Amino acid sequence: MNFRLSGRTVFLAIWDVAAVYAALIIATLGTSQESEIFSGPDPNSWIFLFGIVALINIGSFIVFRLYNNLWEYASVSEVLQIVYATAVAMPVAAAIHYVAGERLPFRVYVIAWFILLVLVGVSRFFFRYWRVGKRKANQPAATAIRRRTLVIGAGETGSLTIKRMVDGDYSMQGYPVAAVDDDPTKRGMRINKVKVVGGTEMILDLVKTYAIEQIVVAIPSATPEQRKRIYDICIQTDCRLLTLPNVRDLRMDELDDVRLREVDLVDLLSRDEVKLNERMVAGYITGRKVLITGGGGSIGSELARQIATVAPSQIVVFDIYENTAYELELEMRDKYGDMDFRVEIGSVRDRDRLKAVFDEYLPEVVFHAAAHKHVPLMEANPREAV
Repeated sequence: MNFRLSGRTVFLAIWDVAAVYAALIIATLGTSQESEIFSGPDPNSWIFLFGIVALINIGSFIVFRLYNNLWEYASVSEVLQIVYATAVAMPVAAAIHYVAGERLPFRVYVIAWFILLVLVGVSRFFFRYWRVGKRKANQPAATAIRRRTLVIGAGETGSLTIKRMVDGDYSMQGYPVAAVDDDPTKRGMRINKVKVVGGTEMILDLVKTYAIEQIVVAIPSATPEQRKRIYDICIQTDCRLLTLPNVRDLRMDELDDVRLREVDLVDLLSRDEVKLNERMVAGYITGRKVLITGGGGSIGSELARQIATVAPSQIVVFDIYENTAYELELEMRDKYGDMDFRVEIGSVRDRDRLKAVFDEYLPEVVFHAAAHKHVPLMEANPREAV
């Protein structure tokens, strides 16, 4: 069942209890049954009767995972969950009332069910529109780079990726044209109009068919063996290869910071990442000017992110490829708005350009991460590699 208690879950549960009471009260007043229910030998018995309905609904909502879903990215399937959960709970509550000899009029249950659908739906989809509005308000005025994208994974993380790409989110840059998933039940489904066209065995063919420019691996729950098999297929293409964390591993306040990153050696080797001694690194970098060559690449960009957390006086990214450097600049401006972050375009093989950058910024620490990514290809073309 994987029920997780959090501040948001408590808020939703309280809302749901209030919604049940409100729905039953409105239904009672709307059917002119108030004299029958709110009066009598025990005028407060309605509180107990309505409470039974509330408890049954809370239990049904837990079973149907209404407290586990990421409602910020909800679609038709989540709406159906609300319908099923309330449709099961209301007859069960009516049956308990009947056994206890304290049943309500049938039409009260029916009308209350419709009202409850609306109230529960409002509470869930509030999160979606609130977060979309918040993200757009915080989004810098920049045009996203819309590369034709194949998304691997049609689960929760893949759905998040597609949704935010379709919305034009700058931290999920791309134009999703197709998705793949090895779950046969997802074949043919659509996520925000993007079709799940097949399994991962079709990746190479789909790259050609759809003129794919970048691939996003959105299956963080896959085993290391599964990821390695997928990465081995993807690196046979010329596409940019990206991934992102598992949204289920994040707190709700971290969802806005979910962003694509390039697949790195840790992903390819499928082994645990070595943790840095942050205190030692901070003593070496804090307050100093740092230059990162190849700063737009997978290793260089991650270096920039890690270095930014220990307060250098300045970070200068030097890279020959302007697209990834530009994306990193957008990310860093968004996350560290007051940081002195600079981007310089050029090649480390250009002595004059490199000297000009050193003369201008006078870096105190240099991380040399510029390198060719496809080593076998460059070994076959040594003249261009050096």
